[in-house]
Amino acid sequence: MGDLLQTGNSEHDLDTLKTMDVHIFGIRHHGPGSARNLVTELRKLKPQAVLIEGPPDANALLSLAAEEGMRPPVAVMVYDPTDFSRASYFPFAHFSPEWQAILYALEQQIPAVFIDLPVGFHPDWEGRPPRQMSLEIEHERGNHEIRVDPLGYLAKMAGHGDGEQWWEETFERCERMEGVFPIILELMTSLREEASGERGETLLREAFMRKSIRDAAREGHERVAVVCGAWHAPALERWKEIPAKDDNALLRGLPKKKTVAAWVPWSYEQLSRQKGYGAGVISPAWYDLLFTHRKEVAIRWMTRAARLFRKEGNEVSPAHVIEASRLAETLAALRERQEPGPLELKEAVLAVFCHGDSRWLKFIEERLVIGDEVGAIGERVPKVPLQKDIEKRVKKARLTKFWESSEVGTKNLDLRKENQLQTSYLLHSLLLLGIPWAKEKDNSRDALGTFHEDWRLEWQPTHALRLTEAAVFGGTVEEAGTNRACKLADETDSLEGLSQLLDRVLKANISGPVSYLSTRLQNIAAQTHDVWLLMRSLPPLLKAARYGSIRRMDVGSIQQMIDQILPRIFVGLPSAGALLDEENSREFLELIAETNHYLHLHKRKSFLDDWMQALLSLEYQESSHPYIQGGLCRLFFDRRAWSLDKTFDRFEFALSAGQDSAASALWLEGFLQKSGLLLMHHPAMWTLLDNWVDNLTEERFNEVLALLRRAFARIPKPERTKLLKLSKISHGDIASEAQVAERVQLNLSEELKKTIGLLLGAD
Repeated sequence: MGDLLQTGNSEHDLDTLKTMDVHIFGIRHHGPGSARNLVTELRKLKPQAVLIEGPPDANALLSLAAEEGMRPPVAVMVYDPTDFSRASYFPFAHFSPEWQAILYALEQQIPAVFIDLPVGFHPDWEGRPPRQMSLEIEHERGNHEIRVDPLGYLAKMAGHGDGEQWWEETFERCERMEGVFPIILELMTSLREEASGERGETLLREAFMRKSIRDAAREGHERVAVVCGAWHAPALERWKEIPAKDDNALLRGLPKKKTVAAWVPWSYEQLSRQKGYGAGVISPAWYDLLFTHRKEVAIRWMTRAARLFRKEGNEVSPAHVIEASRLAETLAALRERQEPGPLELKEAVLAVFCHGDSRWLKFIEERLVIGDEVGAIGERVPKVPLQKDIEKRVKKARLTKFWESSEVGTKNLDLRKENQLQTSYLLHSLLLLGIPWAKEKDNSRDALGTFHEDWRLEWQPTHALRLTEAAVFGGTVEEAGTNRACKLADETDSLEGLSQLLDRVLKANISGPVSYLSTRLQNIAAQTHDVWLLMRSLPPLLKAARYGSIRRMDVGSIQQMIDQILPRIFVGLPSAGALLDEENSREFLELIAETNHYLHLHKRKSFLDDWMQALLSLEYQESSHPYIQGGLCRLFFDRRAWSLDKTFDRFEFALSAGQDSAASALWLEGFLQKSGLLLMHHPAMWTLLDNWVDNLTEERFNEVLALLRRAFARIPKPERTKLLKLSKISHGDIASEAQVAERVQLNLSEELKKTIGLLLGAD
């Protein structure tokens, strides 16, 4: 940045300062009316230089604003090259006055310069309080309300409840804006006089901006335009009255930190939620329309709304558009407004398009008031270090044609090959950084292979924003992944969330946060006595332990956590599954099935023996829900822990006459587990089920019919079709077809055939 605090006091400098013509344009950040009128005033003034409130750290970037491919909204990102977590953003939309001033200067080939206090000069950049503590004004002095919210104060005086809306109606949407900037200057001057005080940081910034105006004079510019926030305009107008030595005294001794700046994409959604100084606008899409189509903004907005509704399958005709536009104009007239604003337009749409259904208002808010516009930067524009590192890795993985392009691709990886393993690391790293460019196919849980991964690659404009957000964590994938993982770990107190995060880190082969995550997991797990939480945290750890040999990861700490967690699960499983209602029983059985799956993949015999013993205790205890007991019976049979005879005995007991019919139906649903193959291949079970249904009284049958229909409805349709066919023939024939030695002869009555058809969903 050079020596920005250098001063000059020669007679030639003083003469130049006296003769320079400076025009101060106080604007509202992201104001479409201010932008439109500013360009008009600049064309009349024809300045030799344009000074703009913004970070001088980024002055070298201003010449790139007109590059091909540069499309607002964009932002200047200023960051500390030694600590990427410290970064500041300065966004610009197409309708921002500052952006229009930059484009005007580039078009006229005159200097455009940012003149605000450099980011690296801010007193709090080093994490210290400001040195000029005497500049801070006590709240009791002056009117604190004005300093906190000057627009709100003005709106209150004007009888308006919203400062932003008052400013928009008064200055951004007014037809005749000639001479508006002197009015704004006079208005802000009066406000600042009444406020009688200012924050120290504001005084430092204004001192630096006045110094920049003097620097422009010394460079020989006789006519200069200064574009700044309306609140600062009175202070900059006095640039001749306030001695340069006073400003230099304020700025002397400020910390000077080296910074780097870059253009990054931005979005309307980010503009709408921006907080703090220079806060964003509530309705970026509306402001964009107000800037580009000022005279016909209402009808164009309503036409766009109609198109959106038709796209969603709603019938909206031109007559609806006309009626809604007239209603909006009437509402504006009743509220004594010159023309409809977003509030009136939304209310008109609610009445005419939505017929009073307010559910559509959020849709309108997102698309037409906030908007989904995402900016872009040109290819020749310098990029942040993280983006450079990612693009280098993408190129090495031969995926460049899918990066930042509309082409959708797939990638099948064999992790036994080194280059494809590195590609897997990259794709998982991007997910860890919050950039979902590639999405891994959700393979079946029963697939035992771990050497293959299937990915789908699809670039979305919002991914550029995610990359920008991730850039503050580091300049390389390894550094950014480490810092972001540690930050997510600090924000997560969930055992399940931490184990999933550890799984993502290991898949990305980022070793930095593993030790920290392991320690966090061990500390939380040691304080967790909830078996449900322990079981939810276990599958990611078991998967990570299994990936170890394939992904060449050191999983010693993970195995240690598994050894600590599993015994506590084995001991607490029966009590955790006792006295559950139906909804919780379903969730618990799914949790058991997932844990069982990964434990068998883990292949530790001692663990498997203890696990099966814990499941047996849960299955036999009387307080277990019938749905869980049925599911465990099926699990024991599938894992060959129980023989067919033992399974049949348990099946027979569950459907015996002495059992509650509703409990039997729930047991059957848990046993079937969305599959009817057991009934098809073991006719004795099918016969037993037939007998049980046949012996139900009409009252009890009506009680369990819904439960039985639900159980069979979850069986795949081809299997249900086969079961329906089996119900129409004798069981002797079924046994013959299945080649089962045991033959059970039973001729089904016509009534029973209809009953079974009803259970299976037949017409």
